[in-house]
Amino acid sequence: MNQNVRELIEKRIIPKKDYDIRELNSGTTDGQVYVISENKNPLYTLKQDHPNGIEIVERFFNTYAHIDLFPKVHYVDPEKKFFLYDYVEGHTHINRGLKSEWMNRLVNGLFNHYEKVAASSAWGRIGGEPRQKWFDFNKKSLEYAHENIGDLLPYEDFVRMEGIVERLAMYESEEEKYYLHGDTGVHNFVFQHNNLVGVIDPSPMIGPVLYDFTYAFCSSPDDLSMETLLSSFSLLENVQIPTSRLIEEVVFQLYTRIGICKKVHPHDLEQYLNAWDYWKRKMQDGGIHTCDQENKPASGFLSKLSSPARNALIYEGIDTLQELSTYTEKEILKLHGIGPASLPTMRNSLEEEGLSFKE
Repeated sequence: MNQNVRELIEKRIIPKKDYDIRELNSGTTDGQVYVISENKNPLYTLKQDHPNGIEIVERFFNTYAHIDLFPKVHYVDPEKKFFLYDYVEGHTHINRGLKSEWMNRLVNGLFNHYEKVAASSAWGRIGGEPRQKWFDFNKKSLEYAHENIGDLLPYEDFVRMEGIVERLAMYESEEEKYYLHGDTGVHNFVFQHNNLVGVIDPSPMIGPVLYDFTYAFCSSPDDLSMETLLSSFSLLENVQIPTSRLIEEVVFQLYTRIGICKKVHPHDLEQYLNAWDYWKRKMQDGGIHTCDQENKPASGFLSKLSSPARNALIYEGIDTLQELSTYTEKEILKLHGIGPASLPTMRNSLEEEGLSFKE
């Protein structure tokens, strides 16, 4: 390690100073992680890993160098043995603040900036087993979760998850492939004074944006509520799906999270099981499969909107274009369930009737 630091000084990557070097417990991270400090002030993080892993992460950080939630990379060893990046001050897991706030920060600061990849790209972890179908990735995740969960949950819950995975596969032809962080959980989120300030340790993959979104939402057992989910989802610009499907995506992700929790974080298990009961109640009696159709008008501008946006307007009492025209765009965007992606549809509907949003 000292040799690596001397090399960085000789190459003038970092100034010549008397540094302290401390190894971190890397947790779920592969390789070894060190903090380089001066006078007890952390300045840099140095990570050692196998060359293929370093190259994969280097490519990811280079692609998203403009994302301020990611640390700045200062140097990558030519032989891909280690790389150096800014130390992100703060803590993972704790002092997170409200989930609604850090989820909104993730959506606006990261998920809305993900880049599409070629349709010919394989699904799954980069450097891992390529998947020809996203269904294959989900099926493997389900099997792994079921193995960990064992008899903690009724077998009927596993059968229900199999049905969800089958139903989600029907949307696969519509899914666009994105270059994802791949491990967007609170263990990789850095918080400072109850604010999200950084995202570290990517496990890059090719997948739908919804994967990273639901993974983040389910990565902590607090506030796994419908209101928080819809509030954050409304800000997501690159995903338009009905509420019924969104709920199934979350329930499936929650099931896999319970599998991880039982194996690695048993102290969170009670809260996750309470959340599981909460979401199961929302799935009972076929509610999530019928609510969208029951509330969807056969025609009119409301029929053109996604379920979260439509329900938000109805809840506010906005069910005609004349009523919609009395609001500014900013006022509409403040409603839970409405994001920027819904505005063009509303504008077009207003223009067809010679109307517009209030200035």
